[in-house]
Amino acid sequence: MPYRFAREVDLMGWHWIQDWTLRGRRRHDSGATAVEYAIMASLIAAVIAAAVALIGPPLETIFASMANGL
Repeated sequence: MPYRFAREVDLMGWHWIQDWTLRGRRRHDSGATAVEYAIMASLIAAVIAAAVALIGPPLETIFASMANGL
């Protein structure tokens, strides 16, 4: 009997209310696509490359003096 009732409610069009949360997002979202993951990975790689380019040269002298001290 509960299955029949759930099926009738679904046929009446109430199923879309159950799929959405209060924030307006689907409850059963499939997640990010491969393109979105590729964009995120490229942005993270760009940030890491920029940080290494900016911080790398000043750290060379520190590492060189530490290596000479050892």
